[in-house]
Amino acid sequence: MLKFSKTSKDYYNPYYHDVSKLSKLESFCQNPEEKFYYIPLFLLIDSSKASMKNTTLSRIIKSIAENVAKAKVEELASMMEGSSREEIKEYIKNDLIEDAYEEYFDESCYANNDDNIIEAYQSVLNIQADGWSSNMLLYIKSCITQINLSQISLDDSQKARAIDIYENLNRGGVSLDIYDLLMARVTLANPEPYNERLKKYISSPACYINELVPAGIKADYKKLSGYKASVSMACYDDNKKEFPKNYLDSFLNVLSLISYRPKLTHEEYHLDLLKRNKKLSLTPDLLDKNCEPSCKAIDRACFFFQTRCGLRKFKEINFILMVPIVAYILHDDECYSGKHGEDVFNLLEAWYWINIFSGQFDRDQNARIITDLNLLVDCILDIKHNKKPNLKWLLARKTKVLDMPGYSDQSHILMENAENEEYPKNILSTAICQYYLSEGYYDLLKDNNGNMRHMSVFAPDSDKYQMHHVIPLGADCTVAESTDNIRKNKKQLLNSPLNMLYITDLSNLKISNAALDSYTNMIPKGSGLTNVGFPSSSISISATEKEKKELLKQRYSSLVDAIQLEITTLLDFTSIHGEE
Repeated sequence: MLKFSKTSKDYYNPYYHDVSKLSKLESFCQNPEEKFYYIPLFLLIDSSKASMKNTTLSRIIKSIAENVAKAKVEELASMMEGSSREEIKEYIKNDLIEDAYEEYFDESCYANNDDNIIEAYQSVLNIQADGWSSNMLLYIKSCITQINLSQISLDDSQKARAIDIYENLNRGGVSLDIYDLLMARVTLANPEPYNERLKKYISSPACYINELVPAGIKADYKKLSGYKASVSMACYDDNKKEFPKNYLDSFLNVLSLISYRPKLTHEEYHLDLLKRNKKLSLTPDLLDKNCEPSCKAIDRACFFFQTRCGLRKFKEINFILMVPIVAYILHDDECYSGKHGEDVFNLLEAWYWINIFSGQFDRDQNARIITDLNLLVDCILDIKHNKKPNLKWLLARKTKVLDMPGYSDQSHILMENAENEEYPKNILSTAICQYYLSEGYYDLLKDNNGNMRHMSVFAPDSDKYQMHHVIPLGADCTVAESTDNIRKNKKQLLNSPLNMLYITDLSNLKISNAALDSYTNMIPKGSGLTNVGFPSSSISISATEKEKKELLKQRYSSLVDAIQLEITTLLDFTSIHGEE
């Protein structure tokens, strides 16, 4: 909604009657801020120029529908690059109205190229856009002619009861936002705005345990000034003035766990602790009391994800339900700053990499995550009592690290199933890049002063790192053109996650415009390549497909060995005395 002054001459001011302004109004409504459009409802008001106003309103609504359809087509085109035919089919089927899909969509296009699919999708979207614009115009007209709006006024003594009634209606009716409902409820215990409290706790100073930071990235960490994990991971977006939805979802899950189960115990945890009804049953006192502890727990989880998992921002967390599990465990001071902090961090890190590379949470996340919460808590309680934890369940999964058939095994990750439209998931590309970033390594090129730049989550400008195809196609073109050619062919071996590496934006800029025959000469000996699984820093542009595949196989073997060794080291609890 737009605010306006009654005396202004803005073209969206309903009090300023100037037909010449209608064309400007039409243009304004179709070029919105952010991701929404404007519909000028005042054009529905009867006047001597009602016919012209109705025409303008119809044009605006139709243009909005066409713009949305265009945006959807662009979104489909962008996801074509890294998605299988089955994923594309599922996306289109879920996005289109069921009747429109069945009546108008030509499924034979799936056997053709990407352009045919996009064309078929666009044709049905155009049909939907026409229907939507007609129905929207009829609807808003009916709102004016048929719907009466009434106001219910309450004094302060009745507001608490009204909130309870509103929440009860919400449980059985149309789903509303849980966070907004709880914000309304908590004012009964504390009038300070909940959003302001969250922002305050996110940015307030915190204590971090330097000993928990791995050696490979500790030098970069020590150079930081005024570090706050939640701020570093952008748990509040200062530009948009909002919290990422994943952060609020995680906050509510952590809030529920801490409120109902304030201490880690062997008593079984159930999935209902993360469910809507359980959260809506939180009392104002619990909402008030556990706001700061929940923010603090998530901040500790952010510290864990940055120091141990190579994650730069909250939005990069691959499986968001891991956040409440890690945060809930770390809200226990003994598991964070106590004598067991390092053992708990090691256990959580091993658990993280095992699940990321074995595909444990590739499906059924809700059920699997609550199972793991119970298993992890049992292990941690053993550690707290100086007993060796029972790790059989985790060690069983360890055997599937980068060896889960159809997910992360060597043949799948080397694109050998691509002919059957089965591709490695994008998460594996980012996870491999994040794994090496968690270890720390040197950039692909030297900086302008001839110095090697160390790369880690805590290095300067880490948020500008870009994913790079290390081995380019052998062709007479620039590296950027080579990369474009790789991306266009989804079945190309060099789209394998094993060919990906984070490099700085400066290196990416230098490399992109370089000729292929000079690319390999730009990479100095001792560069990041030799520290991230590649056998050498020498990349032969004239290498055969077989030779390039052999390079990626060697990186696969190196990666498997490195991760397996690290997990084994992390799970070495021989210093804990007692029976297994």
